Amino acid sequence: MINDPIVRLIENLESSDYSQQLIALGKLVELGNTAIPYLDEALYRCILPARIHAACAMAAIGSHDPRIISGVIQLWEKHPRESLLNHALLVLVKNLSSMKKAESIPALILFLPCFAWKSVNSEGQPDILIKGKEISLIAAEGLRWLANHQPSRQLRDALPYLKRGLFSTKPQEFDDVRKVIEEKTQQWKDLPLVADAPKNTENLPLPADEEVSHG
Repeated sequence: MINDPIVRLIENLESSDYSQQLIALGKLVELGNTAIPYLDEALYRCILPARIHAACAMAAIGSHDPRIISGVIQLWEKHPRESLLNHALLVLVKNLSSMKKAESIPALILFLPCFAWKSVNSEGQPDILIKGKEISLIAAEGLRWLANHQPSRQLRDALPYLKRGLFSTKPQEFDDVRKVIEEKTQQWKDLPLVADAPKNTENLPLPADEEVSHG
């Protein structure tokens, strides 16, 4: 019999009683970073409503771990019409952008392609793209601020995602951010990207219109 109280709270996220779900969610948020490993596991193994609650809890706690955030983004990509997931992503990206710290750069970069994702079942639903664009632009603005005030080589890791012509639907604002980053990080221009940066753009998501045309 499992005696770990956090495990029990995670199990309650899957309860058929919505009030129990909310109580468990609140208690997990109160536990803060202690609950993050459990929430991360729930993000992949629980039923969808509990996975969404786990994402919301991590957003409320304010996780800055790129791996954790990547998991939340992947869940959103599969279920972009879930309003709670949209809210979770907005909370995460706003918190990261407001940090104004270099340590947020890897996580902010993860949000840049969000504007280009389109669910297989979302054709004719432009609101999903609009929400994704909002998420991406908040991340881009956070990177712009860091380029202007705390320039570092790590900011150049964002350039493949801001590359001119990478996406036919790329927001014009991306071009402006790219130019600022290139200008403010010129001294690191000839240095290689860090180890965990994308080495090419082949695996970046296709823009929505290209996904539809290839279908």
